Amino acid sequence: MSYLNEWFELRPATIMDADQILRIYESEEFDGNISVIYTRRPNPYLSFQKEGEQVFLLLLCDHRADLICGVGSCVIRKAYIRGEVKATGYLNGLKLLPQYRKKVPYIAEAYHYMYEQTKDLVDCYYTTILTENIPAQRLLEKKRKNMPAYNFKSIYNVYCLASGNHTLQKNYSLECGNTESLEVFYKKNAVKWSLFPADFTMSAFPRDSIYTLRDKSGNIQAACVLWNQLAHKQYIVSNYKGIYKFLKWFPLKWFGYPNLPKIGQIANYASYHMLCVKNDNIDLAQYFIKKIAEKEKDYDFLMIGLFENHYLVKCLQKIKHIKYQSKFYEVNWDNAPIELEIENLYLDVGLL
Repeated sequence: MSYLNEWFELRPATIMDADQILRIYESEEFDGNISVIYTRRPNPYLSFQKEGEQVFLLLLCDHRADLICGVGSCVIRKAYIRGEVKATGYLNGLKLLPQYRKKVPYIAEAYHYMYEQTKDLVDCYYTTILTENIPAQRLLEKKRKNMPAYNFKSIYNVYCLASGNHTLQKNYSLECGNTESLEVFYKKNAVKWSLFPADFTMSAFPRDSIYTLRDKSGNIQAACVLWNQLAHKQYIVSNYKGIYKFLKWFPLKWFGYPNLPKIGQIANYASYHMLCVKNDNIDLAQYFIKKIAEKEKDYDFLMIGLFENHYLVKCLQKIKHIKYQSKFYEVNWDNAPIELEIENLYLDVGLL
């Protein structure tokens, strides 16, 4: 732990802090035409443990009020970078209770403490900031003493797709389950993508969530996991603005778009995870994505995250969707940056 002064302290979180951490998460709202509360019910401490090999969860405590007023995290995962397995650290920015925002002058100290705790474990740090969050971008993009450099790399798009829409059958079979040939497929086709997850064993996922598309000879042409994280991570719509204020009343699925969740309701969603297509075949990718969406009709919508220059963007532009965007940054302290190559970035939305 680190005492900043007689009142404030930085320390690692424990499971006993879960209720206060959840309060901080649910006090923050992602504003925009669709305002969303991003939360981790019922226990945010355990929620984070599901998303990395190691997780460092940092708390800012106000001893005057006997209150946890801020939380930040670094989720450490093994991923491919330029064909090699590296330890990556996803920085989930410092979140504060509303009454402490713009009033706590310890951002640099929190970042330094986080770095000191993780620097021997991480080869490359990165983060994302919603494009609507201009104050955070201004704060972190500006070069400041004792703060890491936030190097903007690319726009990251998240596409929300309707489920249950019918797709014409082609000469491929959609199958569920894990096989040795699936691991071989990933090792051959996925390692070129920087930040692609390095664990191809699929042991953490239910059998019926692991999808492959196979040709007549049984050879895998595409693969992914449809990741349901609702048990530990949720999105709750708090408000609609602009055109969405009117569209929320329409059955958008009739027109190929996902229906908008009711205000205050937890969105019933899943995300495409570890999506990989042989030879980067756009037509095959589009068919694969649509066939999974057709089968998984019980979800309100399905999510895919892609960098703006990823080849699959052309595929998603052909599928009706609702989209939001973030800015992706490589984050560097004094250590030499890895310099992620923009052309070969892949990052799953379920890992953000």
